[in-house]
Amino acid sequence: MTNSALAIGKPPYRVGRARLSNGLKLVTVETPHLHSATLCLYVRAGSRYETPETNGISHFLEHMLFRGSSRYPSSFALNLAIEELGGTLYAETGRDYSLYQIALHPRYIQSGMEILGDLFGAPEFRDIELERKIVVEEILAQNDMDQAGEDQRVVARSRLQEDRCPLGEIGSAWINHDQLSAAFQLIAEPRRTARWQASVGHDWIRANVHEDVGPVEAGRRCHP
Repeated sequence: MTNSALAIGKPPYRVGRARLSNGLKLVTVETPHLHSATLCLYVRAGSRYETPETNGISHFLEHMLFRGSSRYPSSFALNLAIEELGGTLYAETGRDYSLYQIALHPRYIQSGMEILGDLFGAPEFRDIELERKIVVEEILAQNDMDQAGEDQRVVARSRLQEDRCPLGEIGSAWINHDQLSAAFQLIAEPRRTARWQASVGHDWIRANVHEDVGPVEAGRRCHP
């Protein structure tokens, strides 16, 4: 194989891994050929770790974390802070993970880490009744989509030994503030992984990330 062929096949990125002093796993993917950065916080929380009684609480928690924190007292303040950086906020809940993500320009990585750190360090869980209506609408929309493929869905879930939907059921939408607070300690606390993809180097991120996510503890292992 020629040198040129080897050069073409070489990945245009470099992966770095570390564990912070608070137990958080840090993964960085350096992408110097790109002019954007993505900050992702992965949480081992989803329907696989829930019971029939708590089904849907990880998804509800995902919504409520975007309702504000001590530094950003409302969803408007939170989204404004991110939009002023030219960034976008995204989250999703699956069966065995939850993802919280900010995409922005590399020069604003520090600000993005501060926002994620505050969301998980000091959530306020405001406007629960308003967010409840949004969660119910998502569940109803998912139920409508599932009707056409119900047989395939049942077969797939039985093979996975998993009958719970990550969104939860209508009944689980009546989760209260105390349950959310408890879930944040018991569900959102299990092992988190912070993953930063950017043109900024691994050493710089590792040196600066602990200031922002330091108060966020890794928590104990949670088994399904």
